[in-house]
Amino acid sequence: MKYLSGVLVFAFYMSMLPTQSFACRIMRAPHDKIKLGGFDTLVIGRIKEAQYIGEAKEDYHPWKGIVGIDTVVRGSADQGTIPIHRSGSQAACDDGQPAPPAGQPWALYLDSRNPTSIAIYSFPPPIACEADPAPPEAICKGLPRSYLGE
Repeated sequence: MKYLSGVLVFAFYMSMLPTQSFACRIMRAPHDKIKLGGFDTLVIGRIKEAQYIGEAKEDYHPWKGIVGIDTVVRGSADQGTIPIHRSGSQAACDDGQPAPPAGQPWALYLDSRNPTSIAIYSFPPPIACEADPAPPEAICKGLPRSYLGE
């Protein structure tokens, strides 16, 4: 009996530990992220550089990149480059985009009031074109018609 009560107390305390407090609770699709907002500016830019910044593990392969702004589609953006990053971890609600090659275009959703100049959301144009409820031609230009719903 003493053994059983000890096991129960141990199990109770173990259940109280925040073992999964940093796990992704809700994996949002790009269109859901865009609906949530939190940004006032949309820019299109090209990857200047992107590189992995850690070893690939089972559910983790972080990378960071720099995007040079080509076009301000909505809002205003003063800076010429914007940093983007991914963790590569679904547990952190990462979308799993691999590090892109230099020159690849990306759509960045920014908060112009945020002095850190980090993109709120960033997607390759096919994903942004499909996810944005009012995709401007600047995002969808040159994409196959299937991305445009035609």
